[in-house]
Amino acid sequence: MALSEDIKQILDAFADFTKNEVRQSARDKGITFGGQDSRMLSDKNFVTKYTTTTKSLKLTIEIIPEYARAVDEGRQAGTPPPIEPLKQWIKRKGILKSERPTKGTKQTKKAKPSFEKRLTSMAFAISKNIGKKGTIKRFGYKGSNFWSDVMNSSDMNTEYNKLKTNLLEVLKKEVNIEIIGLTK
Repeated sequence: MALSEDIKQILDAFADFTKNEVRQSARDKGITFGGQDSRMLSDKNFVTKYTTTTKSLKLTIEIIPEYARAVDEGRQAGTPPPIEPLKQWIKRKGILKSERPTKGTKQTKKAKPSFEKRLTSMAFAISKNIGKKGTIKRFGYKGSNFWSDVMNSSDMNTEYNKLKTNLLEVLKKEVNIEIIGLTK
């Protein structure tokens, strides 16, 4: 089933509303991704897909980066998270200092592991710990709910009802049903 331009416009408007609400929620809760504020959640950080079958139309909105779900919900113990986002987080937070000597520090003859090795090692250790203990129990982190709160809000319900009404109006215009009587 191909989508008409009118239907695409209605779905795009609903997706834009959703993205703006999520951005505002992230801003209100002080959520950052990549060391930037919620402006980072630009349109390129959302993936919007339309999937149609003969019986349904599905709108999917995803946020990139992939760890957004863990920020929203927290993380249970189980599978360790990937280390690359943790490495970026460690750098952003300045948790691991670079090897550059500063004034007043002595240079020793024993060579230290490279910054990259120490960074990878630290990220691996953090990942292993999160995998083992999760973030929820250990830190009491129940998630920021920046996404969940938007999806469960009354504004979203109102907007969803508008979406259904608008789609129905377009379908009434586009689908021509003619009932022909069998009797004269």
